[in-house]
Amino acid sequence: MAALPLFAAALLVAGCATWSAHGVGGTGVERLEVAVLPVRPTAHVRHLADIADAPAPDGADERALIDAELAAAAAHLDGVLHPLLADQPELAPVSPDRVRAALPEAPPDDAGAAAIGRRLGVPAVLRTELSGYGRLKGRWVAILIGTGVVEGVAQGIVAVRLTDNRWLGLGLLLEEIAQEVLTWGGGAYLFNAHYAPVTLEVRLIASADGHAIWHDTILVGINRKALKVLPEAERKRRSVQLRVTAERAAGHLAGALGKAARRHL
Repeated sequence: MAALPLFAAALLVAGCATWSAHGVGGTGVERLEVAVLPVRPTAHVRHLADIADAPAPDGADERALIDAELAAAAAHLDGVLHPLLADQPELAPVSPDRVRAALPEAPPDDAGAAAIGRRLGVPAVLRTELSGYGRLKGRWVAILIGTGVVEGVAQGIVAVRLTDNRWLGLGLLLEEIAQEVLTWGGGAYLFNAHYAPVTLEVRLIASADGHAIWHDTILVGINRKALKVLPEAERKRRSVQLRVTAERAAGHLAGALGKAARRHL
């Protein structure tokens, strides 16, 4: 099926620009000094039970409880991510205390991140969004289904031209649409339920001009190796599954940025 390779490519291919053209790296730079902004939780979560160990109690403000869980998850990622980045030989993250002291009240955009970098005297700033937590992002499911529908339309047109039978072409189209919705609609539900997916969207911003010199999307499923060492009762808890998955995502992020820095410094 054509949708899967396209989806995989979207997840695995990072974007980057020539760093030195934006004042990052260059001759004699061995480690990139980078300000790491606090992780911003932007994941869309409908139900507390999707990310916590129990549903919201009757009468509780479920939205507030969800926001609190996401904020706690982002704060946990902050604590995990900094030492992982510091372990990369090519990276020298600024101390979190210095970064916090330079933060504005509202989460900064790329231009605001660049201003923070200039204020701190570092060449680059890392922005991270926790954009998926406990479920596959809806727009990706739509893209996967849409890719299959496009393929179905093409198959239907070919069938009509070869057989001059519009009903055969329509049948092929409807079959493809049904298959894609079942595969990716139902598949996404199963993926969310059993693999505790976590998505991080990251951008490395040049302090000199606010240009995103590198960006990536990190999507990982449940870290079963980490869960195996925990007591069985802990393994079944949704909050624990998501926590260890988020830690795995942070490791992937640090490794990807370190690899990019090796290429550009």
